[in-house]
Amino acid sequence: AIKDSMLDETACDNFKEIFNKGLSDVDIDVKVSSLKATTMFLNSLQSEEIIMKFTSLTDKMIATLIDALKHDNETKDTKASGKTALETLNVILDSHPKFWKGKSDMIIDIVCQIVKGKTFTNSIREIALELVYSLAKNVPGAVKKSNNFKNIFIPLMFELLLEVDNIDNIPAWEKQVEEDEVDLDDIFYGVRDGFERLSIDLGGKFFMEATSGFINKYLTSQNWVEIHAAFT
Repeated sequence: AIKDSMLDETACDNFKEIFNKGLSDVDIDVKVSSLKATTMFLNSLQSEEIIMKFTSLTDKMIATLIDALKHDNETKDTKASGKTALETLNVILDSHPKFWKGKSDMIIDIVCQIVKGKTFTNSIREIALELVYSLAKNVPGAVKKSNNFKNIFIPLMFELLLEVDNIDNIPAWEKQVEEDEVDLDDIFYGVRDGFERLSIDLGGKFFMEATSGFINKYLTSQNWVEIHAAFT
């Protein structure tokens, strides 16, 4: 275990060089392993002052996430390095939110791109959404000021609420639900809970202002799926 007292300026520079080298490697497994090592190292520290000395690594950490997801998509790799990178990034984002100061808009934009990517599994898309939920919980002020949150993320959340079994025939719909063993894993359920978490962490007044336009629009729709989304 690394103690804060062991990290003078030289030691910090040495560790940064090691992590930077690993995060820049051409081998995706090395990059993801380096991301995990960086996260474990930072989580072992107590001093916020020392932790902030490593913020120069944030861009490489985010780049590793993107590369891991691209790698999984292109190779159909079953090792799911993208999922590991997402989970790892969420750990450090949840435990040290100030480490990501100034990166909220970038993170929200990346999450939106992942969630829009229909080639990703619902599991990957939901883990990506957790990054934004962590931001909202830990740095609500930054999320409230984010244009990407208001203009891209909120509209996307409403789109995700429309991802339900859209069959305009009750018996047929009930039959499909019964036959669909992973129905409760549909992204709709995760997004429904996400709305609740965001409204609590960001405050009801702000969240109603951000969502009321969509709610009013969907309530007056002739499409039952959109009406259902508005009531949700």
